Amino acid sequence: GETYTTDGRQVSSEKKRRSHGAIKHCTPLVDALMENLLVFEENGDSMPKSDYTMKLIAFLSTICVFTEVAPVDVLRHVDQILPYLKADNGVLERLEGDVVRRACDIVSGVAAFLSRAQILELTRSSLMEDLKGITCRFGNAAVNSAVRTVCCLAKHTDLDSDNIFLTKLR
Repeated sequence: GETYTTDGRQVSSEKKRRSHGAIKHCTPLVDALMENLLVFEENGDSMPKSDYTMKLIAFLSTICVFTEVAPVDVLRHVDQILPYLKADNGVLERLEGDVVRRACDIVSGVAAFLSRAQILELTRSSLMEDLKGITCRFGNAAVNSAVRTVCCLAKHTDLDSDNIFLTKLR
């Protein structure tokens, strides 16, 4: 079928081909980014807390960008992001909300691509409690991101009564 921009203009086949090619390059970039995040985490104790905080926020912000353009690539690494939702990240307290907000944005960005098994696994994890903790502890931006995450996860209606995220919204 034909592809159109948000303002109704038809997208050329050349532009679609280039876009598809660019998206294919996202897979190794996301993999490298996530590997660098692991290395960064392992070496985090060796840097000042303010530097660690800002670099962690930069990593998560970059992952958020890839969540928008290549969510399936980020989805393969979502388990690496979930611990940041516990809000115990060793960052400056005044910026902890920024860290959890970006982690929420990543999870909500990949939520539509989660399989039934992955959603069931998340319902058995501490994720709902982590999101609830974010809403009680942080400011509006983090609360908004946490609520959006619950809503995105609740969209998986194929789970019916097993979807704790949907149950919490009722």
